[in-house]
Amino acid sequence: MKNNRYVLRDREPVWDGETRLTLAFPVRCGDEVVAVVAVTSRPPLYRHDMIASMTAQVADQLSRVAERERQQLDLAEARDRALEASRHKSEFLATMSHEIRTPLNGIVGLTELLGRTRLDDQQRHLLSGVDLSGRTLMAVINDILDFSKIEAGHLQLEQVDFEVRAVLDQVAGVVGDSAR
Repeated sequence: MKNNRYVLRDREPVWDGETRLTLAFPVRCGDEVVAVVAVTSRPPLYRHDMIASMTAQVADQLSRVAERERQQLDLAEARDRALEASRHKSEFLATMSHEIRTPLNGIVGLTELLGRTRLDDQQRHLLSGVDLSGRTLMAVINDILDFSKIEAGHLQLEQVDFEVRAVLDQVAGVVGDSAR
């Protein structure tokens, strides 16, 4: 219909020529015209103002539906992007924790070997701090990996008995030098 071009261009309802038997009106979504709806009647057609008012209300309702649909689509796209970003983050954490854990295992192993050699008391104390810090860092990295497993839904819990006093002694050993 020729009037559809005018509706798209002017973004306003348009009656056809002189007969005024067809009314085309825009359906907007934001500033964009997303559809043109045309209403046609057989002659005679009276009450043009009432019909224009009713079609404006219909156009308004259709515009609201179009806006809601667009918002739902935008929301779904945002959700998909967030899920993809979360997946990439989890993959990064798993890869990085593995890449960090490998050399850290070497440090912990070499610290154990060094501990089997003859050392004076000061060296043994410092080596103990390095060993404890390395093991603590390994635990932190394992916790990070556990968080990525939780996000991926792959975490398996285990029950382990432990001595609270020993854990607190380890913590005091790690942060004690810094606190002093």
